[in-house]
Amino acid sequence: MFGDMFYIAVSTKDNGQFCEQEQESGAIEDFCTSPWNAYLRTYSMLLGDFELDDITETTGTTLLFVMFTILGVVILLNVLIAVISDSYEKATMSGSLLFGRAR
Repeated sequence: MFGDMFYIAVSTKDNGQFCEQEQESGAIEDFCTSPWNAYLRTYSMLLGDFELDDITETTGTTLLFVMFTILGVVILLNVLIAVISDSYEKATMSGSLLFGRAR
C-alpha cells in the first residue's frame, strides 16, 4: 500500500519530472523504476534504510531477504509472547498464594 503511494506520488509529480534521470550520475530513484522497487524501497526504509544494491542483484536473493526478515520477526514475536505468558503465569500463581495467606 505504501509502495503504491510512493510510486504514484513520485511518478505523477510534475508530469513525472521527479523520475527523470539525473544528468551527472544517470541514476533513477528506486521509487520511479517500478512498483516492485517502490515496495522494496519502502520495506527497506522500515528496516533501517540501507543500500539495496547487494540484495537486489537477483530475484532469488531479494525473495530470500524478505522471507528471512519476515520469518525473523514472527519468531521474535513468538518468543516475546512466550516470555510474557510465562511471567503472567508466575504472577498468577504468586498472587493466588498471597491471597490464600491473607485469608
